[in-house]
Amino acid sequence: QEGVVAEAMACGISIYSPHTALDSAVGGTNDVLAAIAGLEDVRPFQAVAVGPVECKLVVFVPPGDVDRVADAVFDAGAGRIGAYEKCSYRLRGEGTFFGTEATDPVVGRRGRLERVDEIRLEVIVPKNRMNDVAAAVRRAHSYEEPAIDVDPLERLPSDKAGQGRVGGFGRPVSLGALARALKVKTRASNTVTIGKPGMKLRRGFVCVGAAGSLPFESAGEPCGQGDVVVTGEIRHHDALRYRRCGVSAVALGHWASERPVLGPLAKRLGALLRGVAVSVSRADRDPFGSV
Repeated sequence: QEGVVAEAMACGISIYSPHTALDSAVGGTNDVLAAIAGLEDVRPFQAVAVGPVECKLVVFVPPGDVDRVADAVFDAGAGRIGAYEKCSYRLRGEGTFFGTEATDPVVGRRGRLERVDEIRLEVIVPKNRMNDVAAAVRRAHSYEEPAIDVDPLERLPSDKAGQGRVGGFGRPVSLGALARALKVKTRASNTVTIGKPGMKLRRGFVCVGAAGSLPFESAGEPCGQGDVVVTGEIRHHDALRYRRCGVSAVALGHWASERPVLGPLAKRLGALLRGVAVSVSRADRDPFGSV
């Protein structure tokens, strides 16, 4: 790998390798292999949070200033939710303050308790834009010391992205038939199986590369009798565990389990990157052969 990187740098070639991120992504490596296996109602073993890291900014503004402040924070990068821009929430209320002798309040007078009408303005802000948005608030706000609250937001887990995939077969399929179909569709040259060829399968666990113990430990309902693990490679002690639990398995080889995603990925990149030529390597080969 180090040699490839050095040669690419010398030739001015950039490299981006998503690898595990592509395994977890919607429409990524595991989703493609699950579709090839014929699985339905597919979901991740373990869902992950997706989307940008964001915060919610809250500032209290006099009614006459609210549009000016809102426009300032929108221009600084706040208020974007998906394909929507300039999103905010506004709630009218009453604020109080007591200005000491060191203050110069815009509204009311120092030395006494003031009650003023205010708008609570809330906007979503990407975490990396927070400093710019807060500075925009201070520039546009008429108060000497505007009150600004910042709350970090938790990203909700997706029901489609995450580690591995599990789904059901529309109708029971034998281990032998599944293994043969997968071998043809993935061009695998070194397919091995665990279990009896005639075993009827009702559910499949897909984990490209090497599944390890993930189907047992990360899925909401661990695998057992009538289940099959479709993966790239299986270590000896994991194979013994599969047999002990009555779980079938198909190991296609690491390369064969992951390569099917490249065609769909190239198509998606070509649609997203207009004017950029996207091609799949024809030189790429499984490093293992057979005799």
